[in-house]
Amino acid sequence: MTSAQLKRFQEFLLMDDFEFYDRFIADLPKEAQDRFFEETPDFLSEYLTDPREVDLKNDRIYQNIKKQIAEIERKTGQKE
Repeated sequence: MTSAQLKRFQEFLLMDDFEFYDRFIADLPKEAQDRFFEETPDFLSEYLTDPREVDLKNDRIYQNIKKQIAEIERKTGQKE
């Protein structure tokens, strides 16, 4: 395995559930997504919290969304 392949493999292993969903699951047909969630019931479980205890500064989903929006804005030169 080359160093570039090793680096990509390590990044794959270390990505969090939200990033995995965004990169590999979000564009699948609904049936495939349903099957995926049936086969991996604890996927995204680290994000499930009591809604009465939501703290957006520490909410990983919210922070990931903000990061992705900022990256898109940076790439397109737009800010909404």
